Amino acid sequence: MKYPKPDKEEFREVILRKKIPSRVYFSELHIDTEVIRYFTEKWNRKWIEPCLAKDRKSQELVLANHIECWYRLGYDCLRFTSDFRFSGGLSFASKRRAGEDTALLSKEKR
Repeated sequence: MKYPKPDKEEFREVILRKKIPSRVYFSELHIDTEVIRYFTEKWNRKWIEPCLAKDRKSQELVLANHIECWYRLGYDCLRFTSDFRFSGGLSFASKRRAGEDTALLSKEKR
């Protein structure tokens, strides 16, 4: 998006049902790491895998890349999931099912 204009305050007020929305908000539950990496590199930013970010500076760069990607794609909010963690972070057990990945930036199995 050439000129993104997220309005986090209005978005928050709408989510809390304190205000009637003035527009449709652009949000997403999840963006795959491959997609974030693709855009990060396309925009000539340095990519660091979140699990390899061991020092504070690297972790700040990882967060900045995620924020920049969601912002430049025009989203009104950013959502971090339990999959986003730096090395040594908390991990939670979960059930998973693998299936064929048909995405352009494929992981082969999901």
